[in-house]
Amino acid sequence: ALEKIVEKRRAQGVDPVNPTSQKDDLIGRSTDVEGQNPETFTFFTRDGKEETINVVDEVLYLIDYDMVKLLPPLYEDFVNNFKLPDCLPGGQQCMMNAVNI
Repeated sequence: ALEKIVEKRRAQGVDPVNPTSQKDDLIGRSTDVEGQNPETFTFFTRDGKEETINVVDEVLYLIDYDMVKLLPPLYEDFVNNFKLPDCLPGGQQCMMNAVNI
């Protein structure tokens, strides 16, 4: 969804990351495609409750959250499906490799 938004904003000469007005913020946004909103992600909580978040407007902040220790199955799924695994901690492209000890 984000690549499509950037492409359409660039085509109209609008800053793709920091729109200057509310009208510009709607360029490229899609709220209904074939009865579904492609900007949403629906999941079930551990209580079985269905939740939906907008992946363009909402950000899941996991810095300093030990997924390996606290959510092993989720971490394994994340690592197996992450498109740039070398950027993850311990990977060849991890920025921690550039830190002097």
